[in-house]
Amino acid sequence: MLFCVKTPINKLYVFAMALLLAVTLAGCGGGGGGAAQMPDPVPPPMPTPQEQCEDAGGRWNADMTCTSAEDLEAERKAMVAAATKAAETKTEAINAEATGSEAFPFDSLTAAENYTVTAEHENGAVAVEIAVPGAAMDDPAFTRAGSLPAIEGWDGSMHTLGPNDNGETEIVGVYTDIAAPKPTEFAMVYPLDISTNTDNDSPAVTQEALVITSGENGNAGMLASPSFSASGEAVLTFNARVDDNAATTDVDETAPAFEAMATFDGAPGTVTCNGGSGTSCTVTLDADGKVTNVGANWVFTPAADATVDVPDADYLYYGFWLKKTEEDGATTYNAVQTFTGGVVIDVFPTGEMSSVVGTAIYEGGAAGVYVKKTFSADGTIDTATSGTFTANVDLTAYFGGDDVALNKQYSIEGSVSDFALSGGEDNAWSVNLKADFESAQNAFTGTANGGGDVAAWNGTFYGAAEDTPAEDDGTAKLGPASMLGEFNANFSNGHVAGAFGAHRQ
Repeated sequence: MLFCVKTPINKLYVFAMALLLAVTLAGCGGGGGGAAQMPDPVPPPMPTPQEQCEDAGGRWNADMTCTSAEDLEAERKAMVAAATKAAETKTEAINAEATGSEAFPFDSLTAAENYTVTAEHENGAVAVEIAVPGAAMDDPAFTRAGSLPAIEGWDGSMHTLGPNDNGETEIVGVYTDIAAPKPTEFAMVYPLDISTNTDNDSPAVTQEALVITSGENGNAGMLASPSFSASGEAVLTFNARVDDNAATTDVDETAPAFEAMATFDGAPGTVTCNGGSGTSCTVTLDADGKVTNVGANWVFTPAADATVDVPDADYLYYGFWLKKTEEDGATTYNAVQTFTGGVVIDVFPTGEMSSVVGTAIYEGGAAGVYVKKTFSADGTIDTATSGTFTANVDLTAYFGGDDVALNKQYSIEGSVSDFALSGGEDNAWSVNLKADFESAQNAFTGTANGGGDVAAWNGTFYGAAEDTPAEDDGTAKLGPASMLGEFNANFSNGHVAGAFGAHRQ
């Protein structure tokens, strides 16, 4: 209850009461005449067209239009249908490759028609070249399209050619075990063949320098020096040593031969004009300042610890090739092939296979193409996806010797597992491999079982025959250093065609 007081009071009390009365004025009937009014609530802003589109499950596009949820579902179904149709053509290509009914670029009957693979290290990275036989200099060439997933011990890259006028594109995926260049003592690579010691012309004098030569088989192009410079093409002349003239007793004409810091095939050292007294040496430079020709008497002396990076010329590779056509937004896979090979490296000699004893374990990787399917309740194909894969390879080879059971000798067994699919599809795929070979063979064939129809695989042993480390083994050899092979496999929900490379552990 509120009371209104009108008795005299002091000023401080009146001031305090005034504050209270200001709050409760309505209760005393003074001013306002009713309850206080609250401001009207501010209405929420209307959603933007983009918000309305996305809230309804649609997609807001860059051109400020909305693709409805219904249209998105229609797009998804169309994409699934297109992917499934393309995957069906890849299945047909994989099946054709498995039968070996056609000759493809990596296994033509005439070797001159085969595509070839070479690799080298450039600026610390592996560079692979796919050469097409008969291609003119101005014809389109395979270009690197990127790296493939890492496989330990193997460098992978993808290469494409096309599309051509028919809409065909060729794709090659390659893995190689080429090693980085190996620093090697200079004289082991370029035997030294001259001595610059003018005080001793005996043949027994140690040769400590390399003669620089020109011509078709010359080595002048490997020589470089900061002292060889010009603004363009040029022929430079430098003096050899000058001996003292004995007839002029009051003058010493002695002058040293021209000598400068230089490199030969990247190795540091010095280059010297090593002609007789009073002669000269010439060097020819091209427009880029590179040595193209030299006159007589040039020699290169390597530094004491100079080395040359020797490229790996003994490497293996494996991979896959496919051709596809793009037309009216549809993809058709025309052909698939897997392949293996080596540069310089030889297959394991057949005559040494019977001397290999015991077992050897091989580990490596595989790569190829795949098709993965899902099924409806009635067992028909619902969707199919396709792409490329990588996988792990684990194999055990059984050779001869008392430590190997007779029923195991000259056989191979193992698996391809841990499939990683480029589309990211989950899978539980694994392929069991079994093969047999003879004691006088370096190649093998066998069965590949992925749970569907049994398919085939094959391979070849590579490497030189190495003696076992045990001194009491006589002529016994270690298992071959490497193996390469190809395989097809069928699963309950897919197919693969692949190639592999594995090294002895």
